[in-house]
Amino acid sequence: MHHLTIEYDCKELTKLMNSNDGYYQNLVDDCRGLLQEMEDPPLKHIFREANKVADKLAKKGSSSDVFGDLNLFYYPATFVVSSFERDKAGTMSPRLVHVCNDV
Repeated sequence: MHHLTIEYDCKELTKLMNSNDGYYQNLVDDCRGLLQEMEDPPLKHIFREANKVADKLAKKGSSSDVFGDLNLFYYPATFVVSSFERDKAGTMSPRLVHVCNDV
C-alpha cells in the first residue's frame, strides 16, 4: 500500500511516461528515477477542476519573474486559500465541456 499518490491533470504526461523516445526523454528518465526512489507511487490522472490548488500554484510559478528560487509554503498561500477550503470541504466543481453541434 502506498502512502503517496501523485495526481496530475496533464494527459500528455501519461503519454510521456509510457514512451521511451522523445524530445523530453532525459527529463522523463529523471522523473522515473525519482519515482523509483519514492518506491514507485501510483500516478493518477484527474481533471483540472479536481486539482485547483495545484493549478493555481503552477500558474503563479509560471508567471513569476524569479526562476530557480524554491518557495516553501508552511500554510496555504493566500491566493489558494479559497480553493484549499473548498477542496477540504469536498465541494464539487462543474466541468466545462465544449460542445459542437455540427452534424
